[in-house]
Amino acid sequence: MTSSHDTQPFSPEQQPENGWHMPVYEALQLEQRQLAIVAQVGVFVATERNYVRRLRILARAAAAVGAGRAVLFAHDVALHALVPMAVMDGVTGTGEPFSAGGSGITTIPQLRTLAFGEGIAGRAALCEDQTIVTDLTADAAFHPLMARPDAEILGMEPHAIVCLPLRDATVTTTTSAAASASGTTTTTIGVLGVLVIAQSSYGRGFDERTIELLQAVGAQATLALAIESRERDLRLERVHMVEAQEHERRCLARDLSAGPAHGIASAATSLETIDGMIAQHPENARAEVRRLHTLLTHTLRDVRGVLFDLRPFTLQTDGLAMSLHDLAEHFKSITEIHMRWIIDLPERLPQQVETAIYLIVREALNNVVRHAQSTACMVEVRQTGQSVRVVVRDNGEGFDADALLADYPRGQSWGLLNMYDQARPLTGRFAIRSRPEQGTSVEMEIPLPVKVQM
Repeated sequence: MTSSHDTQPFSPEQQPENGWHMPVYEALQLEQRQLAIVAQVGVFVATERNYVRRLRILARAAAAVGAGRAVLFAHDVALHALVPMAVMDGVTGTGEPFSAGGSGITTIPQLRTLAFGEGIAGRAALCEDQTIVTDLTADAAFHPLMARPDAEILGMEPHAIVCLPLRDATVTTTTSAAASASGTTTTTIGVLGVLVIAQSSYGRGFDERTIELLQAVGAQATLALAIESRERDLRLERVHMVEAQEHERRCLARDLSAGPAHGIASAATSLETIDGMIAQHPENARAEVRRLHTLLTHTLRDVRGVLFDLRPFTLQTDGLAMSLHDLAEHFKSITEIHMRWIIDLPERLPQQVETAIYLIVREALNNVVRHAQSTACMVEVRQTGQSVRVVVRDNGEGFDADALLADYPRGQSWGLLNMYDQARPLTGRFAIRSRPEQGTSVEMEIPLPVKVQM
């Protein structure tokens, strides 16, 4: 196979391995057409809002560049399988302009998927490496039956095939114990999908220049899949935020109903009783008034407790340090867990930072009291230089944090979800470290002055 980077990509005397040849001027025309398609597809995709139609345009462009049939697979994380999102034919006429529309293959079973490692495309996804086969019948590395799953989705028996894994590289903070101790980050490569281009035995094969252009289309397909993946995660997060808010509303309604609402209803009944006693039984009325006073005192305490859980008055008036002091007194009154508090805040912080720290510390301590089965807990909120460090650590029974965090944001742990939602706009240095029988540590470092992420 001769590369088009040479002075003459093909000449009448030169023949690729599959025996096909093309005059120089036809090869130049073909390359110009391929370049035009790659340039056009970006414009079409940028103006198309529908996700599935964007993938169909990209698959059609790949089919046109590769002069064959193309399948664009998306990686379904839940199934850990490749789902065919678009199966498209290439343009048959060399003079026909590329367009966003075009015929798709509709006879393929819509529920057919490829497991990682199944077929040539599944194997490419598993290995995360591109696969190029110029002749499936003559390549010793590929048994003809290996391409059967691909053929079912393509709707044809491929003779030559190119499989391009579409990889998404993102830098994320690792949650492993070793990396957590060092505070390092690791790069995780994820396969978003696979772009497959196949030709029948009548095809001309794939030269190096065509492969390069197909990779360019694949890069645009990677971007389309990555955008949809991010948007899908955002949609899931929004759903979970709404569910978390509804959960908080139910908890608030329960607290109001069990405490203040019940107290006010009892007070109203007592007032009616007192009204009937005043004339005939004044001494009994006085006793009922004293009982009513006690009832209203308890109700007022319940109301203040609900307001304290929502947001303490001291947070706005006296700042975070005083609010954390009040929080310490509150938990001291409701639990026998030994708590050590280290509060070092020489100055007021931005309001959003103070609110986030307070809510995260309170949520972490609620988890300690309700779930940790611990005997001791340490809370540290310290401003050092241009950052604020927050640590809530207990000696409780712990849990598998890696497994729980791997499901974020799809999980149902409202407490962890609330903490992440509070921390995310302020810092990327937020971690929950825990192992069974090894306690739990919630750690966060917020740089100052903070720049809120939208």
